[in-house]
Amino acid sequence: MLAVIAWRNIWRNKLRSGIVIAAIALGILGGLFSIAFMEGLADQTLKTAISQQVSHIQLHHPLFLENEELKYRLHNADGILAQLLHRADVAAAARRYRVRAMASTANGSSGIEILGIDPENEKKVTTVYKKLIAGAYFADNRRNPVLVGAKLADKLKVRLGQKIVLTAQSEEGTLTGGAFKIIGIFKTDNSLFDENQIFVDYRDISRLLDLPRNESHEIAVLLKNPQELALATQSLAAQFPDEKVENWREIAPELGMLQGYMQQMMFIFLVIILIALAFGIVNTMLMAVIERTRELGLLMALGMSRKRVFAMIILETVFLSLLGGVIGMALSAVVIQYSNHRGIDLAIVGEGMSAMGYATYIYPRLAIAYFAILTVMVIVTAILSSFFPAHKALKLRPTEAIRVE
Repeated sequence: MLAVIAWRNIWRNKLRSGIVIAAIALGILGGLFSIAFMEGLADQTLKTAISQQVSHIQLHHPLFLENEELKYRLHNADGILAQLLHRADVAAAARRYRVRAMASTANGSSGIEILGIDPENEKKVTTVYKKLIAGAYFADNRRNPVLVGAKLADKLKVRLGQKIVLTAQSEEGTLTGGAFKIIGIFKTDNSLFDENQIFVDYRDISRLLDLPRNESHEIAVLLKNPQELALATQSLAAQFPDEKVENWREIAPELGMLQGYMQQMMFIFLVIILIALAFGIVNTMLMAVIERTRELGLLMALGMSRKRVFAMIILETVFLSLLGGVIGMALSAVVIQYSNHRGIDLAIVGEGMSAMGYATYIYPRLAIAYFAILTVMVIVTAILSSFFPAHKALKLRPTEAIRVE
């Protein structure tokens, strides 16, 4: 009976209750969509980094990553690659040379990193070949082809079909250079990557720097099930004890930190929104108690206990908050699902996003757990917000309250 009375009471002033419900709903919509957007941003940034740069797991010589010296290579890279491709949990693997070098043209020069790849295997591990905005991906057998990023091409003022000179230090310490023809220009979501990385055939860089073709500096591995990352890392480390086996969390820990940071910041943001809404709820319920002073005094005079009056005010607040919360979460689910399906194009700020390594097309998403957590938070907020108005009602004296006009 008390719940029925409390439910009817919130509709006695439809305009005021409607405004509070709308404020709660819109606040929750804004909070949840912001969280979903940041989750989508972190997801796309991680997927971009894995698909274009780090892959899931990488194998190196134990000393290679300390200073990337040419001499620290994986011996029998072809044999390691064959073993990897026979594993049930490996979707693809590719070998690479990684060489620090200088790219030069008549218009300038820039420090870069050469990735000497096996073009066919690399296509199975990374998606750079899909990011070409001009030219083709190692389409023929011409000598010394190279793929360069759009940012580097702009910096060196070169275009498709022109040549650049790549100069690197050999293992013996002598400078060696060669002319490479630009057969393709790519543009990814990371302008730093586009400016600093170029792709050549591993056979060409092997010939230029006299590197053994059956060796490499790095082998990138793509897993069939990314959820088995830790297990696969341990298994590969046991299979190849002489090599350094690391997954993307170890190679690029900032990517994992980004996800955790986004979640923490958005949770704090949601708490701030609920606190702001709590003040609105307190104000609304306090006004409702003041307007109903005579009515509440009459109810207590007729025998309603102070505890029941207290419970009635709390129930009214909880119903009001839950109604706004449910509407807000329903709207959030619809908006997030729609934007996840369509995506959000941030091309208007694409340059700034790519400069920081963020994806420019975002697919917001939100786990069901957030809705459950938010439901609890709304109930707690409602109960805490109701204490002051309910306490105000308890302080009423029936004989005085009845005389209030």
